[in-house]
Parts: sequence; C-alpha cells; structure tokens
Amino acid sequence: KPPGAFFLFAPLLAFGSMHTVWVTAILWGTATSLSVGLLAGRLWGRRYALPAVALHAGGTLLPTQADINYVFWATLPYVLAAAMAFKPREDVRRPWLHWMLVGAVAAVAVLVKQPMGGLIFVLPLDVWVRAGPRLSQKLHATAWGTLGAASIFLLVALPWLFAGELPAL
Repeated sequence: KPPGAFFLFAPLLAFGSMHTVWVTAILWGTATSLSVGLLAGRLWGRRYALPAVALHAGGTLLPTQADINYVFWATLPYVLAAAMAFKPREDVRRPWLHWMLVGAVAAVAVLVKQPMGGLIFVLPLDVWVRAGPRLSQKLHATAWGTLGAASIFLLVALPWLFAGELPAL
C-alpha cells in the first residue's frame, strides 16, 4: 500500500483510537465535499458550487458508510490540488509558492492512493495553460509545481532511505 495512508493513520491511532479515525473521517469527508464545491465554482461559476457540495456529500454517504478506503482519503488532496490549480491567475499573489503548494498537495494524493498519479500528469497541463501567457511563466510554474511534489515525495522517502530500505518503498 502507498505510504501516505500510514503517515495519516499512525498519529491518529497513536494519540487516539478508532473513534478518532472516524471523527477525522467525518471532518475529512466534509472538507472533501467543500473542495468539490470550490472546484465546481472555479470551473463553472459560483451558482454550481453549492449543488456540487450537496451532490458530493449525498453521493458519498452510502458508499462510505460501509468502508472508508484509500480512495476516500486520497480524494480530498486530489480535488484540493485541482481547485488550487484552477485559482484565477489574477488572484495568485506569489505564483512560485502557489504552484509549489499545488504540486505538494497533488503528491499527497498520490502517496495515499497510487492511481491518483494521473493527477501528476494532468496538473502540469493545467499549469501550462493557466500559468500565464509567457513561456517563462509556464516553465517557472511547472518547475515550482514539480519541486513541490518532489519535496513531499522526498520527505516520505527519508525514513526508508535512512534505514537503507529505499527499494522496499
């Protein structure tokens, strides 16, 4: 299994219990629904944000009552990274930090559920389109996003690296 889920659950179980995991899941699911609304609002306009939140929240109640799996935990960073990437360019104050955070949040999704890796390929395309009209803006945004993702991957890999077990990862 991808290591991100274990990094998420270890502190919850070390300092809490399964009850802590379930409470966290409720908050996580709520944040995911709100992120879906944020993404919908950025893609199609504000009037679609609230219906998207309601549809996501209602649509995920039934399947997640029986099982809170890796996809559930990976969806929040996945959708949040996409919503961040679609932030209007004129609202971004520090583009280098913005794109670095987009890359970092996307990496978290991949670390929780490996098939979310598709996001790593989709986001650079979005970066290329949305970063700005000049080639230098596009290259800088892509580089910062890649650095953000690489930073998260490196942080997670460090314990295996220091233990001499990097191939096991």
